[in-house]
Amino acid sequence: MLADNYEITVADLQQALQRQSLTLQPGDAVIIHTGWGKLWAKDNGRYQKGNPGIDVAANGIHLLENLKLDELAAKRVHEFALRDAAAEAEGSDRLNGCADRDPLNP
Repeated sequence: MLADNYEITVADLQQALQRQSLTLQPGDAVIIHTGWGKLWAKDNGRYQKGNPGIDVAANGIHLLENLKLDELAAKRVHEFALRDAAAEAEGSDRLNGCADRDPLNP
């Protein structure tokens, strides 16, 4: 688990890609497992006090929070399909012509 106020840098991301023998391709998403999901509903005080984040130099990335990644991390799954189910839901903003409000809209 990353430290409370750890800043994830470009070097961190590059090293992780190298360790996992991965290269980024157009259209890829980078999902960062910080380990903080373990605190949810167990140590809410610490969870809400501060948390690891993306360094300014690594910014320009869309942020999705509170993803349950513990099982994928434990199984060392480094590549998987990420599906935007909200975009396909009946009455979703994307289907109603408001794609800019979809949480996964680039």
